[in-house]
Amino acid sequence: MVRHPPVTIPPVETLLDILRWRAEHQPDPAAYVFLRDGVSPDTVLTYKDLDTKARSIAAYLQSRFSSGDRLLLVYPPGLEFVQAFWGALYAGWVAVPVPPPDVFRPRIGVARVRRIAEDAGVAGALSTTQILELVRAQGPGIPSEQWLVCDVATLDSTAQWTSTHPLASTLAYLQYTSGSTAAPKGVMVGHGNLTAQSRCIT
Repeated sequence: MVRHPPVTIPPVETLLDILRWRAEHQPDPAAYVFLRDGVSPDTVLTYKDLDTKARSIAAYLQSRFSSGDRLLLVYPPGLEFVQAFWGALYAGWVAVPVPPPDVFRPRIGVARVRRIAEDAGVAGALSTTQILELVRAQGPGIPSEQWLVCDVATLDSTAQWTSTHPLASTLAYLQYTSGSTAAPKGVMVGHGNLTAQSRCIT
């Protein structure tokens, strides 16, 4: 493993500022590593890769919806979700992550996704083709035109991205409870909350 010397990051307000700084000054270290079986590294995202992909997704989103809109993120575990999450934040959207419906119990999972979408007042949803087909098979819900399938590999629109500058008090995402004992309830998490939590972990 390559060890990179520690660096001092200038004062920042949000994790977006940190990622942009890392992408510029430390582009090659791994930002995320996905362990597919919980042990062995499967895929890696460097800071530069994550920043580039997030800006491409953000530009794609900004061309379709307004800043501040709430966006449902329906992804299986993996770096595709990570890219979509950061892309939503880069676009100035409020991310609403939800687990994908279980293929063995799709009706229950799709119903949960719909309840969260309605409660959060989402303007659209970002997901994969496979999950979109599963949701559509269960009947009406979020209108088809509001579902976006974002193939990062084909996106190359970083130049079209308009930089956003959220404050610490700006809402970053809504974290919903599992809904195992009652209807899922959303918790508002601001950019300042994310930064404070990261500092505590550090």
